[in-house]
Amino acid sequence: MEVEHITIPTDPTHIQTHYGNSLIEDNRSLFFKIYPRKDSALADILFHMVIGQLPNIRNLRYTIRGSSQDMRLHCSILSPSGTQKGAAYSYQAQLCSQLSLKFKPMGLFTDSGLVGYPDGKNTTGRRARPRTNPNNPPTATTDDEPPAYEGDLSREAGHNILAWSEGTDVFDVKKFGYNQHTMNILQKAMNPIDSHDNIIEKTTGLGTITVKPVCSLLFTTYPPITLTTEVLGTGFMQRQITLIRDLELSQREQTALDSASNINTKLPEKDFASIIYRLKVINKFSETAHITVPKEIEPHIRTLISRFWTHVYSKNIIAQPKLGEFASRWSSNILYTTIFHHTLCRLSTTVSYEDIIYAESLLLPIWHDLCDFIEGVLKQDTPEYKLIVSDIHLILDTYLASPLKPAPEHLLIDILSSCWRISPGGALKRLRRYEQFLFTYQDTPDIPSELIEMIHPTELELMQDSFTTTRYLTLKTQIGDIY
Repeated sequence: MEVEHITIPTDPTHIQTHYGNSLIEDNRSLFFKIYPRKDSALADILFHMVIGQLPNIRNLRYTIRGSSQDMRLHCSILSPSGTQKGAAYSYQAQLCSQLSLKFKPMGLFTDSGLVGYPDGKNTTGRRARPRTNPNNPPTATTDDEPPAYEGDLSREAGHNILAWSEGTDVFDVKKFGYNQHTMNILQKAMNPIDSHDNIIEKTTGLGTITVKPVCSLLFTTYPPITLTTEVLGTGFMQRQITLIRDLELSQREQTALDSASNINTKLPEKDFASIIYRLKVINKFSETAHITVPKEIEPHIRTLISRFWTHVYSKNIIAQPKLGEFASRWSSNILYTTIFHHTLCRLSTTVSYEDIIYAESLLLPIWHDLCDFIEGVLKQDTPEYKLIVSDIHLILDTYLASPLKPAPEHLLIDILSSCWRISPGGALKRLRRYEQFLFTYQDTPDIPSELIEMIHPTELELMQDSFTTTRYLTLKTQIGDIY
């Protein structure tokens, strides 16, 4: 990236009017010139992916509980066909081009294409250093082994963003068995740079290729009908921001109408000039940056983290465990990276309340849509749901049948252990699992309050503060009356 003649401003007024939220707004305005809908979240996420690939920002690291994290963001856009996903894709490509960042459109992919292969016959790859066959090292009469060809994920390839405009195959469960290994490779590529989990190795008869990806990944596809727990269980979607854009018919009509004013439209380079220059300033500023979080800001971050988890508790008990996996990453890696990006965009190294507000306004609506989508995927007519309902019946019937009121916990556990054919300890864990469900119905005559208190007495008051009447009614609708 060219950094010549870049001057970092120091005037507070200039910084306020050209950087931080002002820069975000200017990017949105430019994005809306070619994208038919005023989708600020989409404009921002694509912008943050580019920010995370600015060389000096990509080199930054921060730690969470001693674990090193990088500043990249990855994204999937799930939207129906005909909603102009390609326009967003093209905008990011043009932005990268202006910054001398390498944006590569991807099609069908294989592990060889992503990682590379030690095969000199295929001339379409990028020639890398010669690899030596450990079982047959070169001799005086043998030249070097056929050279390896670096895959698209390798640092030698130099790509900043790999983008799949038709990412259906990644999410298509019908092809899951075929793509599982490739999905694991992509998953590792999104792990923190230079971490043990970021290293991808491929071994062949000619040796081992080692790849340590630093690029960001972008997928656009229609919402996959076949997305199931098999795909959700890989950890692939948990590592990225997933934008759900399921438009109503009227919105799709308006998108088609708006396209009439964008025929043969391509933004001239001069329209990007101001934004590009400011991004170069931010990159130069970040060269020696070390971000700090003041003590007075920490409570605001904790409050925002709690809001991610509160929404998880509002979903049915089938979806909650899976959403918990997403929340763990959203409320740490994705949240902190977004906050720190905004801090650097203000030409500052000290996190402020303004950064927290921005991250909240951007991420929480996306998070709510994602939670609703995943809850819909994990439908209540699954065998697991029926088993849970059966267990709830058993717990209540066992308690109500006890001659002692309140029934001793050890007696209840012994009976449930026998019925479930598991150890008492296992029965206790299963009983704890249903605490939120039973708490929801604590004011229902069918569930004695003593049973609720037995299941989790220490968190009863805390849960009472975090649940509302709306929450009770929501769960009652989702689960249905147990009697």
